[in-house]
Amino acid sequence: MYKKLLLISSTVFIYSCDSGPKVISPLEQNPAEVKEQKVKQNLGSPDEFHQVIIKETLQTERYSYALVTENGKESWIAVSKQDLVVGDTYFFRGGLRKTQFQSQELDKVFDEIVLVSSIVNAKEHPGGTLSSENKMQSQSKNESDDAKSISEKPKDAISLKSLISNKSKFEGKEVIIHGKCVKANYQIMGMNWYHIQDGTKESNKNMDLTITSQENIQIGDEVSFKGIIQLNKDFGAGYKYAIIMEKATLLK
Repeated sequence: MYKKLLLISSTVFIYSCDSGPKVISPLEQNPAEVKEQKVKQNLGSPDEFHQVIIKETLQTERYSYALVTENGKESWIAVSKQDLVVGDTYFFRGGLRKTQFQSQELDKVFDEIVLVSSIVNAKEHPGGTLSSENKMQSQSKNESDDAKSISEKPKDAISLKSLISNKSKFEGKEVIIHGKCVKANYQIMGMNWYHIQDGTKESNKNMDLTITSQENIQIGDEVSFKGIIQLNKDFGAGYKYAIIMEKATLLK
């Protein structure tokens, strides 16, 4: 009985010392946790695709600020300093949304702004409204001729002619192709974009396959890629591929 009374008394003492809920002030929180919470609250979806038109730019020593329109709505974005062309269309994904953001360089407070890690001019976007097998009309003659000197492809590789002519047969499947890189765009939307030709032709034009990969190669490299074939791939804003190889890895 004595032990029971002692336990009750101890409990009452504990609660009398802390009679209300403890409120942790922001200063008591780990600064890294506070920063992470704010990012989670303000970060847009990394897959959210934006197509904007530049209306006005403000340049500082380190950053470029731009007033843009998207679907008729105006907003401000900021990126690392670069030439942004007024009137041109640009693409970006995600972004960190901030309110009451102060730029000390501009001595200006933005009611709302999106901090963008990278932005791409539509003229440089690796996509296109043309199907992949016809896109090489825009390539130079030297690039197309370069595919004539392809060495013998690996045993399991299929030709671009066989792939493109029977593309529905290969949809969603992993295949191997071999050819030369005739065009490269690096780290756009987190990927490297390559155009591969193997010398096969259709209507007297070199057939071409677009590949996305994290691998690094250069224009003129002769390579073998293994990847998954996708059809009618739409990256948004009207940029579509009739056929594309994704998640491609190099075969050594």
